[in-house]
Amino acid sequence: NATLRFRWEEVGGPPVSPPTRTGFGTRLIARSLAHSFGGTAQLSYPTTGAVLTFEAPLAAVTAG
Repeated sequence: NATLRFRWEEVGGPPVSPPTRTGFGTRLIARSLAHSFGGTAQLSYPTTGAVLTFEAPLAAVTAG
């Protein structure tokens, strides 16, 4: 089965540190993407910039 793998990585900005709490936007991204497409979404916060990794079955993403 074909899989879509998407990675958004921020670079060139000020140093990043992990948030002390999970806000609405973070929950919206992680839960909505994963639930809507039957995949997974992960956010990480290396000092170089925030990173979002999303993976889902390609058929679920292209259906519409």
